Amino acid sequence: MTVAATGDTGLFIPHGSNGTRFMAEITREQDVTVVDLDQAYDALDTQGIQRIESLLITKVATAEPPRVVIDMSHTEYIGSRFIEVLFRTWKQIRERQGQMALCGLSPFCKDVLTAARLDKIWPIHATRAEAVAEVGGNSGV
Repeated sequence: MTVAATGDTGLFIPHGSNGTRFMAEITREQDVTVVDLDQAYDALDTQGIQRIESLLITKVATAEPPRVVIDMSHTEYIGSRFIEVLFRTWKQIRERQGQMALCGLSPFCKDVLTAARLDKIWPIHATRAEAVAEVGGNSGV
């Protein structure tokens, strides 16, 4: 996996054959690790899913404190394999007594997570600021 730094703002993970599409950008806001995700995580894109899973698990394992917001403002589509990645990420955060929230979901992504009743275990917020405020505070997942 190629990782290129983008100054103090986080990480840029090139994706695709020409390296122009980003997969995720990692930043810190108020002691919260924020993962800004890409447009689509289709179950058929095995390599992309493996890259984002590796990135999320690595960042969650080292996030101190273990507070993570997954910003899906750019994400238009998710598949079942990506939901599995989110679940593994959440499980690892929970094992470290941490917190995780999602934000900026498209109507499609929100409908998928709501239909699977995952909105009952992962707080979903309209904005990054709301999610960071909850995760950075004393609220639990």
